[in-house]
Amino acid sequence: MTTAKNVILVIDTETVGLEGHVYDMGWIITDKTGAIVAERNWLVQENFTNAERMMGAFYAGKTFTHYAPMLQAGTITMRPWAEILGALRADLLCYGVHPCGCSGSPEDFPVGSRGVPPDPFSGDLQQPCRGPRLL
Repeated sequence: MTTAKNVILVIDTETVGLEGHVYDMGWIITDKTGAIVAERNWLVQENFTNAERMMGAFYAGKTFTHYAPMLQAGTITMRPWAEILGALRADLLCYGVHPCGCSGSPEDFPVGSRGVPPDPFSGDLQQPCRGPRLL
């Protein structure tokens, strides 16, 4: 694998609950000109299909107006968390992305006093889909 220069990864998540359970995750990878080389959009099966958990989501009302049409059109895919992280890992390797940090709003990452690790992609990627070590 060759590390590409100026390859940018942008990840966006939607979470629910004080624990930060991810139910919607997407990313794009661009080259140095801004051209998108990869684009993914996922619903986390373990959380999105948990009705009790999803009732607390800020966008809970969009389940049928937003997400159902996207699922039907194929613009978003529902998969288990481990599979989503496997796809992310594959894209990181395929496009030579070398992550160096992350940021998020308090609603997305309940970081608090623990701080964000300098390399959010280190560690066990099989962790549950929540918390500051999201990846």
